[in-house]
Amino acid sequence: MVRRTQYWNLSVAHTVRTGATGHGESLTDLENYLLPQDRARGSGLFGWGVAHGLAVTATSGSPGVTVSPGVALDAAGRTIVLAPQGLAVVERSLDPLQIQDVPTVPVGSDGVPVVTTDLPSDCLLTITWREVAGENSLANAPALLHAPWLRLVTADGFVDGGDTVVLAAVTVDAAGGVGALTPGPRRSVGTPSGRLELSAPRAAGGPPLRVDQAPVAALTVTPEGDVVLSRLGEQEPEPLLTVGPGGDAELSGGLTVRGDARLDGDLSLGGALTVSGAGRFDGRVGIGLGNRPPSRLLQVEGNTEIHSGGVGAGFSFADRAATSLVSNPGNGERWIWYAKEGKARLWSGSDKLAVTPAGQVGIGHDHPDFLLDVNGRIRLRQASESSAGLWLFQTDAAADRAFVGMAGNDAVGLWGNVASDWGLTMDVGSLAVALKGDLWLPKTGGDAAILTHGTYFNEGQLTPNNLKLQMDSRGLIVGQRPFEFMIGYSFFRSGGGPFGHLGFRNDFVRLFGVDQEGHAFFAGGKGGYVTDYFVNAAGDTVEQGDVVVLQTGVPVACYGSYDGIPIPEVDLTDRPYDTRVCGIVADLVAGASLPGVDPRMHPPSEEGAEEGPDAPEHPLARYAGSTDDERTKSLEGNYISVIRRRWFAV
Repeated sequence: MVRRTQYWNLSVAHTVRTGATGHGESLTDLENYLLPQDRARGSGLFGWGVAHGLAVTATSGSPGVTVSPGVALDAAGRTIVLAPQGLAVVERSLDPLQIQDVPTVPVGSDGVPVVTTDLPSDCLLTITWREVAGENSLANAPALLHAPWLRLVTADGFVDGGDTVVLAAVTVDAAGGVGALTPGPRRSVGTPSGRLELSAPRAAGGPPLRVDQAPVAALTVTPEGDVVLSRLGEQEPEPLLTVGPGGDAELSGGLTVRGDARLDGDLSLGGALTVSGAGRFDGRVGIGLGNRPPSRLLQVEGNTEIHSGGVGAGFSFADRAATSLVSNPGNGERWIWYAKEGKARLWSGSDKLAVTPAGQVGIGHDHPDFLLDVNGRIRLRQASESSAGLWLFQTDAAADRAFVGMAGNDAVGLWGNVASDWGLTMDVGSLAVALKGDLWLPKTGGDAAILTHGTYFNEGQLTPNNLKLQMDSRGLIVGQRPFEFMIGYSFFRSGGGPFGHLGFRNDFVRLFGVDQEGHAFFAGGKGGYVTDYFVNAAGDTVEQGDVVVLQTGVPVACYGSYDGIPIPEVDLTDRPYDTRVCGIVADLVAGASLPGVDPRMHPPSEEGAEEGPDAPEHPLARYAGSTDDERTKSLEGNYISVIRRRWFAV
């Protein structure tokens, strides 16, 4: 029970009652009320530890330590004061409850020295609340003097329960010299409170003029264990900083750090973060998350982007297998996204990728001219699709129109998406090419020749299983247009330079041709051409001695040997003409290139004609063989001379 003496007169207000106060009443007031109340206040409102001063100093290697004046509070709420001009107890081996005959030492302005000899190597320097018997300078009565007990105790087995307060941990050698001085379990006085209110002075310009102080902020603890620093004002408290039980920190306003920053727990920011020096965050950092804790080392949300500017602007990130930051990566240990000269770039030792403002992407170089510009080969893999390749999408049609890629494991091709089939494929092993559609080839005069396997209305009249080369198209309105299908070779030679000067040109030498009328052309270099029968331009069968006109305007000379190919004897008795093959075409010449007359073979048929090998050129009609049933037919200009049982000479 806590009780004290009543000194006031209860019957007359504000007057002290008469009569003497005995020792029992004073004892009641002091021992049963004042001291218990003071200790209850000290232990209830504060946590035990050092409140002020009580610094410990020593000289390394020298014996002895010094404790400066100061104040501490033990777990019982008793205030321990080491005051200048006061007393202290430094004897180690004393009864803790001894009051009388306890030796003391004065406390100087620098404190109290404590001896460190005759001690184990590891000790703790402690201070304990203590009173000793002494004289009362104000009255002839005994007195109790406050004399804190300073002593060095063995660290091994020490129980830090608050009945004595640790000032330092001391390591000494055998001679008592101090080898090390550390805080050890020293602790400061705390304030066990759920709310700490911070006030600041303020001035008002009036009227009237006024100076006072007002609450500005409060530090509180939530039932969940969060520590919250809030701004106080006329409205509800505004949380500024929240630290969770796990050490996660949430900052709802901006944060400016002018020096280096280090954070071992999580940090959540609702506003700006400015760090002028180096920043170190060992926990998670969240920006713009509100009351939500960050789930990543750095998590940023909100209605704006993260910005990096300056000559070193960019975003650097490391390979996940890298154990440290590599300044000059050679194998992709570190990458940087940055921008330069208006292009976004991806760097790792050198620029690997660049993106222009127009969205053009360059891979392997930084000057793309197309949406995708690759410096080197690319590879398309099959993945989960049926084949590897590239789709081509047309905006006007709003659809994929074609595909270029693999037509299975062994063929590459072109796919027409409208026809839903492969138009062209090539076997990757044999290199065989398959074409399912028609092949269109341009002609020199326009339009195109078509190599087709298409069928027509009269297909039943044609040979089955055919392949057609369509050179032109005719109809009732569109008439015949000249064309010729040719086979030959190119010939690069001199001649044909500008203004008659020497130059070079590339000619085409025709070896075989078929024109729009079905007429065939064969170069004479074959040495002859064996055939069943010949038909002249009028449609009559050519006989021995006939002169047959091939076509006017034939510009090219083709020739062959007169005796290169023997003519087999063929019985043609069932034909309505001579029974022997007429001959072989040997030469095709223009009129100006006719050979001279050989009088041994072909005597002149006209009066006045010259004879001999040097005779002038004549039409081939002059060279018809003078055999039985000899006759000639003149038809439009160029001639074929038919020589019995030998050759056609053109």
